[in-house]
Amino acid sequence: MNLAQWAVDRAKVTWTAALLLSMAGVIAYFQMGKLEDPEFTIKAARVITLYPGATAEEVELEVTDRLERALQEMEQVDRLTSVSSPGMSNIEVRIQSQYWSDRLPQVWDELRRKVNDAQDDLPPGAQPTQVHDDYGDVFGFLLAVTSDGFDYADLKQYVDDVKKALALVDGVARVEKWGEQTRTVELTVSSSRLAELGLSVNDVQRTLDIQNQVLHTGGLEVGGQRLRVELTGEFTSLDDLGDLILIGRDSHRARNDRDTLRMRDVAEIRYGYRHPPRWIMRHDGKPAIGLAISNQPGVNVVDLGRDLDATLQRINTTLPIGIEIERVAWQADLVAEATRNFMLSLIVAVGIVLIVLGLAMGIRLAFIVGVGGLVTVILASFAIMHATGIDLHRVSLGALVIALGMMVDNAIVVSEGALVRMRQGQRKREAVIDAAQRPAWMLFGATALAIAAFLPIYFNVDDVGEFLQSLFQVVAIALLVSWLLSMTLVPVMCMALLKEPRNDSSQDLYTGRLFNAFRTAMRWAIKRRLAVSLTALILVVGAGVAFQLVPRTFFPDATRHQFMIDYWSLQGTRIETVSESLREIEAALLTESEITSVTSFIGQGPPRFYLPVTPELPYASYAHLIVNTTSVDAVEQLASDLQRQFDQRSTDEMIRVRRFVVGKGATWPFEARIVGPSEADLITMRQLGEQAREIVSTSHRARDVRTNWRELTPYAVLPFSQQRANWADVTRADVARAILRATDGTPVGIYREDEDLLPIVLRHKPMERDDLVNRLTSVPVRSLIMPFAVPLGAVTDDLQLAAENSLIWRRNRHRTITVQAGPNDATADDLWQEVAPQLEAMDLPSGYQLEFGGEYEDSRDARHGLIPGLPPAALIIVLVLIALFNGFRPALITLAILPVALIGIAAALLATGTHFTFLALLGVISLAGMMIKNSIVLIDQINLEKAESNGLHDALVNASTARLRPIVLAAGTTVLGVTPLLADVFWRSMAITIMSGLTVGAIATLVLLPVLYALFNRPAEANKA
Repeated sequence: MNLAQWAVDRAKVTWTAALLLSMAGVIAYFQMGKLEDPEFTIKAARVITLYPGATAEEVELEVTDRLERALQEMEQVDRLTSVSSPGMSNIEVRIQSQYWSDRLPQVWDELRRKVNDAQDDLPPGAQPTQVHDDYGDVFGFLLAVTSDGFDYADLKQYVDDVKKALALVDGVARVEKWGEQTRTVELTVSSSRLAELGLSVNDVQRTLDIQNQVLHTGGLEVGGQRLRVELTGEFTSLDDLGDLILIGRDSHRARNDRDTLRMRDVAEIRYGYRHPPRWIMRHDGKPAIGLAISNQPGVNVVDLGRDLDATLQRINTTLPIGIEIERVAWQADLVAEATRNFMLSLIVAVGIVLIVLGLAMGIRLAFIVGVGGLVTVILASFAIMHATGIDLHRVSLGALVIALGMMVDNAIVVSEGALVRMRQGQRKREAVIDAAQRPAWMLFGATALAIAAFLPIYFNVDDVGEFLQSLFQVVAIALLVSWLLSMTLVPVMCMALLKEPRNDSSQDLYTGRLFNAFRTAMRWAIKRRLAVSLTALILVVGAGVAFQLVPRTFFPDATRHQFMIDYWSLQGTRIETVSESLREIEAALLTESEITSVTSFIGQGPPRFYLPVTPELPYASYAHLIVNTTSVDAVEQLASDLQRQFDQRSTDEMIRVRRFVVGKGATWPFEARIVGPSEADLITMRQLGEQAREIVSTSHRARDVRTNWRELTPYAVLPFSQQRANWADVTRADVARAILRATDGTPVGIYREDEDLLPIVLRHKPMERDDLVNRLTSVPVRSLIMPFAVPLGAVTDDLQLAAENSLIWRRNRHRTITVQAGPNDATADDLWQEVAPQLEAMDLPSGYQLEFGGEYEDSRDARHGLIPGLPPAALIIVLVLIALFNGFRPALITLAILPVALIGIAAALLATGTHFTFLALLGVISLAGMMIKNSIVLIDQINLEKAESNGLHDALVNASTARLRPIVLAAGTTVLGVTPLLADVFWRSMAITIMSGLTVGAIATLVLLPVLYALFNRPAEANKA
């Protein structure tokens, strides 16, 4: 079917269709979802089980191992990573990469079934296991509700109201709280006072258990109705709790109210908070509760941010003075800025391309190519992207910029072909239709090959592949649309805008100094084809050697006005101690003029407010600070200055200043794992980990070196005497309850306040808790059956101190200790290159092995993820080349010039000091498609010239000369079109790779391809040259 003839014959239909496509694109742009980064699924869940009182080793063997045994039966599981700590098992279940978001709900259902089936195997005392499959959810809007003069209870009420209002905003998926203090009802008693009254704490607990139960009382049948019977007596206030009559051994003797003992007679009753606190949040030094908001899939985040802001403004008018709502992270602003910058980059790129076309081709041809081959293509691409569910974000808009130069290739070939034919004497209609129809399938093949070069990205089932999949999709859409419009709209525009030459004589378009000089150069190169080919080979080998000097990173730093600070104190440090230590740091940070706010998350990491940031697990010794600044430029200077200041502080602290990264990021860029058997000796594991840590520490390229098992944690040992306990009629459980009551307090019931269930905690008076280490032996212990108490020292020996492994990490059921470090004025790859040989030389016992994680592993997995797509891409490229030229030699020549691009890539990356990132690797792959497309156009012209000329020499020279302007224009528009991407750190390495590689690649296509063509042909034919 002749598309060009059909379109020209039905020009009005073509114009109408183009107009409708453009309007659809404009409408789609305003309706499309707008995000900072593509929506991406963290394919992981957390399986958490509490086992109070158990050591880390007991948790590992009795809980973690049994759950992991059940979980490993799932075929979807990629790996299991667990950490067992005193009283808690925390397992991360990582699902295989090919299970994308649409398949995960079924996976989570199966995971829950496996966990539920394993509950019967858990030991007595282990609480029901919780499965958190929302571990990967991103909360792009993070707020801090601060309090000045209000306690947490009052603050919580206002926060709950704000949460409810925000949850009702269209587009909001979830609103979660962070840093809320667990409210309790404290019963503070004196053990001596209870003893005087002949009571025990067991009597207090039994009284609460009996009185505060939710009881079923049946119903009364009255006539035709059944009335539910409600029995009063539950606590409705703390006064009710205080009025509660104590039930003790002698309570039946009370004859009147004067003899009755009530709860207030033996206990001070007041509201309190959980001790020790689970987490603490502050914003600019003020107590705060965080609100994390996630958006629904496909929502325009900019519009959602506008709606949330309007809701917050309305809420602010109702809040009392002293309570403020502050932004910690606001995704809408970042998305708006990113979209604005990328649209500006796209407009600038389009403008650059149009200017280049105008200077090189004239206003008319530039207008035809710019409108028919560029602007309409972009708008049509927007419409198709919206219809297929592709949002506007960093990757999709970047793909459009990358495809700009390739978009106009087809339009350039068609429009210039029409002009050449008209100047050679053809009538306009015949020239236009022939210019589009004759190379139609050749251009389609070249377009298909350019798309095929991006195919490995789409076939990549790794997490990075899911993150970048729209790169292939958008390039494929844009290039296919560009081919279709080049066959339809461009010919119609040529008919409307091109003028036929005034005379009928054919004109030579390839005259002038430039073309004559190029012909001379081509004759010289073809005559010395062997020397030119060897020179090119030497340059490629030299570039390969030089490329080894290019620094490598996985993904670059992000351009956010924020940075992070990780604070680690010694393992076992109280959370209150960490909180107090941070006050000095917070105050110092807020004195910096370029810092606008400091938010502290103490006890564990913040909600996942940014996709690449993995929240840290709960540790009392840990804090995470988010620091907002005035500008991106301030981040780099502040980060380096602050790190130097922190390095001078106490050695008991580790403080890391971290910048955000774009794409997949690792918390620790360098990791080396020592993997042992499932029950490897803990002492051996620590020794090997320490040996590996010392190796890494000797490198000047490493900083913040540690192991994930952290330090041995001190703990108190109280030897229990069973014989003396039997004499005193107390049990080990009685002793444990007495110690708990004297330290953290004993939960003895539930107090219902509206929808909240507050734990009632029984504690000793402060005077009995002070200096508890020295007074512990005097803590009274009373059994459930004996009327008297004995001091703790009567049934235990002297208190002793010991050290334990409070963190035991496992990977795929093997005990694993990991050395973690950050690079110091170097890249993670530089650090790995230096220390990997020394680590690999370690003499590991049988059954132990060394593995590398961090950026090394992420980069390796991402590269390996490209492998499944390489064979089909290569097969498509080779088969299409053979089919287009009906021969093997043209295909081999086309592929042979591809390595020449490495000359430009290596030189540009070294000259600019740019790192070779994973995006740069994708740029190299896509570059192959661009070069092959140009080669196809040139070889097609060579075949045409061979059919019309007297020998191979003339055919090669004439073909290169004829395709000089189209190839230079195609390469030039691509090179200049991606220049706006240089301002974006995410795309910079890819842009430099494409610009430098394609510049050298265009020269190689125009010069080296004809040289190799002459070299590879039959000697007899080559001699004619």
